Amino acid sequence: MSIDIDPPFLERTSLSLQHAALAVLDEVAMHPPDTGPSYCLTQQGLADVGDVATALAREVHDVADALDAFLAFARDVDGDVAWVFDVLLSGRLS
Repeated sequence: MSIDIDPPFLERTSLSLQHAALAVLDEVAMHPPDTGPSYCLTQQGLADVGDVATALAREVHDVADALDAFLAFARDVDGDVAWVFDVLLSGRLS
């Protein structure tokens, strides 16, 4: 099995994922509008959406971290990573 790894592409992907996670967190900071009698409901709804968005941002950031860790590992083995994919695909490593 032969797989070509493009470290610069993967580094850019990791950086893009980190930026996306930060962008999601930036968008979460919403102040609820004055909706009159439904203000509490609106506030709770926005808080719930914020919780989901924050969890998403953490997951995206974790993917970027995992990609960075993979790249560091790949560099440690001098770019010869085909065996890593063989092991992953066989289910012996997760």
